[in-house]
Formats: sequence, C-alpha cells, structure tokens
Amino acid sequence: TILNLRQLKLVQLMTNIYTGITGGPTLPKGEQKETLMQRMVASQQIPYQSALYKRGGEQFRANMDQTLQTLSDHKIPVFISNLVSNEKDLKPFISISSQNTSFNNNYNKGVKAYNANDLPSALNYFNAANNAYPDHAACNYYIGQILFKRGNYIAAKAAFDKARNLDALRFRAPDELNDIIDQLTKKYINTHLVDTKTAFEANSDHHIIGDNLILEHVHPNLAGYALMSDAFYESLKKADFITVPKGSEISYPQLLRDMPITKIDSLTGVYKMVNLKSNWPFTSANIKPNYPVKTPEEQLAYQVTFKNISWADAMDQLYNYYINNKDIANARKVVEALILETPQEEALYEKAANLSGAIKDYHNTAANFAISFHMAPNFDKARNLFVLYLKLDDPEDAMPYLDYAIKNNTSSFNLTPVMQYVNSVITLKKTYASDTTNTAIINNIADTYAKMGNKDGALKYANKTLKLDKNNKGALAILTTANSIK
Repeated sequence: TILNLRQLKLVQLMTNIYTGITGGPTLPKGEQKETLMQRMVASQQIPYQSALYKRGGEQFRANMDQTLQTLSDHKIPVFISNLVSNEKDLKPFISISSQNTSFNNNYNKGVKAYNANDLPSALNYFNAANNAYPDHAACNYYIGQILFKRGNYIAAKAAFDKARNLDALRFRAPDELNDIIDQLTKKYINTHLVDTKTAFEANSDHHIIGDNLILEHVHPNLAGYALMSDAFYESLKKADFITVPKGSEISYPQLLRDMPITKIDSLTGVYKMVNLKSNWPFTSANIKPNYPVKTPEEQLAYQVTFKNISWADAMDQLYNYYINNKDIANARKVVEALILETPQEEALYEKAANLSGAIKDYHNTAANFAISFHMAPNFDKARNLFVLYLKLDDPEDAMPYLDYAIKNNTSSFNLTPVMQYVNSVITLKKTYASDTTNTAIINNIADTYAKMGNKDGALKYANKTLKLDKNNKGALAILTTANSIK
C-alpha cells in the first residue's frame, strides 16, 4: 500500500515538504559512525545450520521460486548465475566462539605458531582445536591456508569452503544457496544456469577463488567481471538465445585488453577498496589509509573518490591532459569510457573514430564511424566509411556507404567510376578465393585498387603476387604505381 501511495503526486509533494522541514531522517548518535555495511546487517551472528540460518535459506528458495514461476508463466527466458566469493584470501569475518578449553588453548597456540611461520606446529595445533570444536570458521581457514601452502589443494579447498559456510557474518553465500539455484534452474524449462562459479574456479590458482578475481569478499574485479560476462555470453550461445556471426567474436583475453577502463577508473576503485577495508567488517578499528596522489591521474582519482569533482569533469580534464601530451591511445580510452556512460551521444563515436584513425587503428575507426553514421548519416561519414573499408580490403562492406555517398553527393567528385571499380574487385575476389595462386587475378585486383587510389589494397595484392613470383613484371609495375600514391 505504501509503495502504491508513493506513486501519487500528492504523497510525493507531502513527503518532499516534510523532508524539507525536518532535514530528513537522522541516525541515532551511536550509529552515526557506522558504515552502511554495519547498518544493513540485522544480525551479525547467524550460526551455521541454526534456526535463523535455515529460515534464510527457506526465504531465498521461496522468493526465487516465486520469481522464476512468474517469469515462466509469461514464457520469459531467464539466465541466472550461481554465486561466487573470495575463499582463499579473505579470513572469515566472525567465528562463533567456543567455551571448550582444549579448543581455545590449541587455537591460540596455532595462531601464534602460524604468525611465527612455524606451519607444521600450527597445523598440529589447529587440527587439535578443530577436533575439539569443528565449527570455528577461522580455525578451518587457517588449516586451509597451511594446506594450500603445502600443496594439498583439494583438502585446502574443502577447508576454505567449510570456513566460508561457518562464517557467522552472512556476507558470503553458503553452499546451500548455490544448490537452491541449481535445483530451481532444473525445475523451470525457460530458466538456464550460468555457471559462473566453475568459470571462476577454472581461472583461479588451483581452482580456489581469491584476490585474483574478487576485490574484497564478493564483488569481482575487472578480470572477474569480464569472466562473468563471458560466462553469460557462452550460456546465451549454448541455449541458442543468440547467434554470433563467424569471426565477429572476441576472446576473453582480448576483452580484458580492450576494456575502456581509464587510470582514473582503476585508481578510484583502488581508493574505494582501501577505504572500505579500513572499516568494519574488515577491521574493527577505523584506520585512515594513505593514498598516492602524485600523478595527474592519481590526483583526479582522489578527487573523484572523495567527491571533490564529478566523474565527468575528471574525464574531461584527463582527456585534455592526454591530448596536450599527444597520448592519443589513452585519450581514445577516455572517449570510449564516456561512450559506455552516454551511448546515445553520436559525437563521441565520431571523436573515437578520429582518434583511432590518428593511431592507424582502422578497424576501430570504421566501427565507430559506422555507429556515428547510423545515428546521424551524412555524406562525409559515408565517404570516410567506404574509403576505410576499401583500405581494409572489405569492398562488400564499403558498398552501402558508397551507394549512400553517390545518392547524397555534396562534393564535386564523380563517384560512379569508384562504384564500377568496387564491383570489379568484389567479382575478382570471388574468383581469387577459388584459386589463390592465380597471379593474373591477383594483379588485376591490385591494379584496380591502384586505379582507385587505394594504396594499401594495391600494395597488399602486388606483394601477394611477388610472394608467388618475385620477378613478376606486372606486380613490380603496380608496386611502383602504388608507392607513388599519396
């Protein structure tokens, strides 16, 4: 009822007036220094397999079941991921303590030996403690660490899993939730499991997920998010939900390399993580961390992190800094980041295209000009595109833009001969595809490109002939002509 009432303009007006008068809700004095993570936790200790723990699992199952049932009733395809978290590199937040004297004595000795790097003694103490009281999360975590360092990875993973399940602060999902997700995806035909967990384990050291893919306890880092997106992508393909043209895919390593993440974005993430980990539940003390702020990127990232300037203003300053220093590649990365933020801005694609051209990345030049053209077509973009595609030896992709340029010609150039040349190249390339050793055909393609003024295309095919026949007179003559093209 409250949610429905909030849709009414009168209720919204009354709420705004009330908030304006009172200044909004204020926290009790004891809670003002607490982090959002502290305030959102109703109960900081939920013991493993306790009544409250089981209620949580039942509630999760009921909510997910009802949601998936509704989507199934409407025949909506669903792709749902299982859950991942940091197992190896995050000590449990809260361990349920024990009054068992044997456990406490052995556990304390184990911690002391572990800190002194006496791993054999530490393992003996921790095993003895675990035998006396097997439900202590941190004890199992220490056992996992020692087993991992000893190379016993299967036993280490089991210990880490147990430590995560026993962690009484329920910020990381226990195994039962993934079991529920798996069961529900089998219950509904339209629901597909995205096995992110297996993907993360396959890309983790000895199949144990840690800091390599997770920032803190549950949130992936850049590599983790890229891997998660790849898992969804592969699942969509496997279910025949999408079809992908051959040759248009990019690999996971390429995705990692080409993500438009600026140094400001990365540093802002680092600063926020350092700030987060200096507070509860990662530490009981409120620590003031130090941040490097020497380079322009570091200074801008610091200002963004602590709200002195907006992200958009920082990107603008960073772009100008790179342009002034003739760092075109990083300037383009800034523009690509802006495109992700505002994909409807046509001018950004044109700017990205021009920057790509400046560093001779013609594939990205064409890709960005194509998007810009489809958002706001004009003759100049069409001309740039058909020239680019011919430069890339892709005459078929050049044709639509050449056709548009001819129909909307605002220049004094006669483009009809170019259309004839392009049609000729398309026909010749089909013949070449069935006989790649026919030097006459290859020379014909090279010569046609040269007549168009396409230096790159002419050189490409002239050199193909010379690889087959280094003294071929026709190819040598075309090579001379092509090298004279400006």
